[in-house]
Amino acid sequence: MKTVAICPYYHTATPDPRRVREAFSSHELLKEVEHYYAQHAVSLDNNRSIARPNVGTSYQCSFWNDQLDASPADIERLNRELEETLLSVLAEVGLSLRSRTGT
Repeated sequence: MKTVAICPYYHTATPDPRRVREAFSSHELLKEVEHYYAQHAVSLDNNRSIARPNVGTSYQCSFWNDQLDASPADIERLNRELEETLLSVLAEVGLSLRSRTGT
């Protein structure tokens, strides 16, 4: 079996506090938006997860002077901000946020 190396594209953006507030006036936590995509994805079998682009958001504690607790309120705040950021990125690039199956 021959192993083929697939070089991915990787892009990341970490907005500073001013940019975060410009985009989301209610957000305080710093986040990173990441995008991965296999360089030669067109030639890959669609059933392979690497053939599809991946996008995600993550909390950037290294840029945050305060500390989040593991309290339910802080966890909810983090989840809300990450979800709003991800949905905003997907909407901005024109991806449908509705499921293709069902209603």
